[in-house]
Amino acid sequence: MTEDFSPTARRRRLSAELADLREKHRQPDGRKTTSADVARALDWQRSKLSRIETNQWKRPSQRDVRDLLDYYGVTDETYRSYPLDLVKEGREKAWWTEVEDLYGSTDYIGLEAIAQQVRTWQYLVPGLFQTRDYAAAIVVGSGDIRDPEEVERRVEARMTRQKILERTNPLQVWAIVDESVIRKPVGGRAVQRSQLQHLLDLTQAKHLTLQVMRDSAGAHPGMGGPFSILDFGAGERSIVHLEHRTESLLLELPQKTDRYGWQFQHISAAAASPAETVDYLKEVLHDL
Repeated sequence: MTEDFSPTARRRRLSAELADLREKHRQPDGRKTTSADVARALDWQRSKLSRIETNQWKRPSQRDVRDLLDYYGVTDETYRSYPLDLVKEGREKAWWTEVEDLYGSTDYIGLEAIAQQVRTWQYLVPGLFQTRDYAAAIVVGSGDIRDPEEVERRVEARMTRQKILERTNPLQVWAIVDESVIRKPVGGRAVQRSQLQHLLDLTQAKHLTLQVMRDSAGAHPGMGGPFSILDFGAGERSIVHLEHRTESLLLELPQKTDRYGWQFQHISAAAASPAETVDYLKEVLHDL
């Protein structure tokens, strides 16, 4: 599935389209149209327009979009059909809606599906790089999940997520992991060996980058905890994802996301290079 066919991507694009229309719209006196102008004219709360323009809606409304198009003076039926089609497609259900009961929120999965790049610093093998057996061992090892059916559903969801690495325009992933990730026999020696071989295989792909933070690096900016940065391309703000045991947090304000971008650069500089990482993986595999 490419970005073009993701319901999440459709909603995001629709929000951007409507925000752009307001930015270009002018009041009779020539000044730029504000959110307050729109809210007053349509008898809406300003928070409603804010949710629409920032893609905070769950199911876009045809009526709301028509009202906005009318207010902005969009009368050409060919042009009107584009955002209205986005409404229909944005209301479709993505595959991850079927596992919302497992995660509570699948916002990150939806954003990951439309991102151009993910930069991640982890104390585990990143979910997109995990083998099925490693993923199962992680789920079971958490101690929170004992139902075999739920374990299987979570593992299957993780495997489905990995399909974005195989699409025509694959997700770019730059992952840095702590050395303990490589040394720890999660699931036993056989699972560890299979996972390390899988990581070696992944390093051959041009759109995937892997680095290991060796213990010898000493103190570094990543010691504060793991995080992921989702990049969406020129003109779109990056989003930072922080995952905790009971909840996850998405950060969008530039003053916060820029800090994590700086951290990632310095973590990468302190870690073994991609070439050194390949040599290290081979060394560990040889010793197993």
